[in-house]
This record gives sequence, structure tokens and C-alpha cells, in this order.
Amino acid sequence: MRTFWTLQLVENRAAWEMSKLEPHVAIRLKQLFPRVPKQSAGPFRFPRDLMHAADLDWFLARYPLAMSDDDRAALTGGKLAFDVQQAEMERILMPDYTPPSFAGLRDGQAIRHR
Repeated sequence: MRTFWTLQLVENRAAWEMSKLEPHVAIRLKQLFPRVPKQSAGPFRFPRDLMHAADLDWFLARYPLAMSDDDRAALTGGKLAFDVQQAEMERILMPDYTPPSFAGLRDGQAIRHR
């Protein structure tokens, strides 16, 4: 499979870095990710969070990038966690959703009434 250069975790695995992109891929990246400076030639950095994992995974479906197996697993894990989070938000918005009686209490804790 043809790849359009690299994606890797950097900064002690706290950020994603896309580097050595082909020019047409860099142009598309800047169109789809508005926070990427338009004048930048790269490398491009993104925080390692669930939203960026989902977006980068989506971008890689169109423009495959070379990456290590560990980094691929981290990206896939972040994307799956994003999907779980989205499903939970959708579940909360359903008409038959009933919230827990007291969210956030640990076993053995109780609400103190005044």
C-alpha cells in the first residue's frame, strides 16, 4: 500500500506528529484541520486526545501514512474510545434514558442531607 509519509507519537507519547507529507496531502490536511497554520510546511502536531484520534484515523483512511505498530494501536485505541464516548452521549439523549440516582458516589458513600 502506498503511504504519504509518516505519523508518530512524540513528546513522551503526548502528541501526534505528521511529517514529510506530500504537498497535495499537506494542502488537504490544512483544509480539513483549520487549526493547522496555513503557512506551515510541517511537521504538523496534534494533541493526543480522543477527538484527534478519531479525526486522524478518518484522515488516514484517505491518505495512509507509515507508522509503527505501537502507534497504530494507540491511534486505533483512541478512535475506539471516541466511538464509545459518542455512543454514551447518544444513549443519554434517548427518550427512555434514566440517569442514576446519584452520579459520582463511590461504594459506601452517601449523600449528606442538610
